[in-house]
Amino acid sequence: MVIQKHIFKNGLRLINFKRKNLETATVMAMAGCGSRYENNEEAGISHFLEHLVFKGTKKRPTPIKVAETIDSIGGETNAFTGKEYTGFYAKVDCDHFDIALDFVSDVYQNALLKANDTEREKGVILEEINLYQDTPIQYILSLAEQVLWPESDLGRDIIGFKKSVKELNNKKIESYLQKFYTAPNTIIGIVSPLDIKEIKIKIEKQFNNLPKDKNHHDPKKAISPKRTVFKLIFKETDQAHLTIAVNAPSFNNKSYYTLQVINAILGANMSSRLFSRIREQLGLGYLVRSNLDSYADAGALIIQGGLKLNKIETAIKEIIKELNKLKEKKIPDAELDKGKEYLLGRLALEKERSEEILADFLHREFYQKKPLNFEEIEKEIKKVTKEDILKVSREIFQDKNLNGALIGPYKNSEGFEKLLKF
Repeated sequence: MVIQKHIFKNGLRLINFKRKNLETATVMAMAGCGSRYENNEEAGISHFLEHLVFKGTKKRPTPIKVAETIDSIGGETNAFTGKEYTGFYAKVDCDHFDIALDFVSDVYQNALLKANDTEREKGVILEEINLYQDTPIQYILSLAEQVLWPESDLGRDIIGFKKSVKELNNKKIESYLQKFYTAPNTIIGIVSPLDIKEIKIKIEKQFNNLPKDKNHHDPKKAISPKRTVFKLIFKETDQAHLTIAVNAPSFNNKSYYTLQVINAILGANMSSRLFSRIREQLGLGYLVRSNLDSYADAGALIIQGGLKLNKIETAIKEIIKELNKLKEKKIPDAELDKGKEYLLGRLALEKERSEEILADFLHREFYQKKPLNFEEIEKEIKKVTKEDILKVSREIFQDKNLNGALIGPYKNSEGFEKLLKF
């Protein structure tokens, strides 16, 4: 796979992933903005806009007209909102590349923003918030980020608050578009067999009218409390939902790939340490896993468990034990090799999923000081040593970095919070 880059005169960036013999083409437009760019009064506007563009554009004035453009050629289209980006894409047979590009360009730039659509969509998103908060397996991850960054926009839900969603209007949305949906704040990503020369001409034509000025400020730096924070949500459930979250460096930090290996060893799969101990050996619950959340200036290792109601204290103690093991002695060679091979294998699988390639690399292009290609990422993973694992574990697994959240039928968190220490 050949990665080709180009910057247009108006500041728009293009990343082209050229793959010979590929029969599909994926087109993605990503804006360098997400929920951490919002204030509390407009919280949820990035996600709201992601919904609204599919209600109609100048060229495709109804939801049906928007949907049938890609449906009629058997393609796929979707959009997504993160904390630092918002993306829109279409994936089609390569013969229909021009249709996909025109479609993505249209929804990205030409949403009609009808007042009645805006009001109607508020109801939809309010129900989405209800669904989200009624789904503990998802909501607990939001709580984890709230306790990690309680005083920062990074800790706020992507979906926003009910109050802020109710108060959104087209004036606010149009202002947001003008501020963030500009050429210097947009990257177009393509995965196809086409050469960049051919693509450049077509993209310049489609996106030439994007505003040329950067109209926004960068988000506030993420601030961690540097002390243990524990949040309990009382809910009558048959299963307890727990997160233990550890503050960690961002993806711009030199230890990023060491953290990836630590996560792989700790809880990224069904043969990981946590899965083996918590589920297979002790039978404390069904779900246990870890994930590395990484942003431009912050990160976290988040451990999640769906556990028996009467086994929370045991689970917390056992999780802390597993974290301590990583900082007490070097891991075995075989486990290091397995962790790295797992990451290399996942990277190989990602190459087959064009929308994942684009979402990952376009995000990196916005915020990483030195975006890497696949070969460089592989080298960084292979370079990680047992000594690196031990050093980084000792740096991050400290009491000041430890936070927790719990959803379940508990009225007091004090007993659980006391267990959060190394």
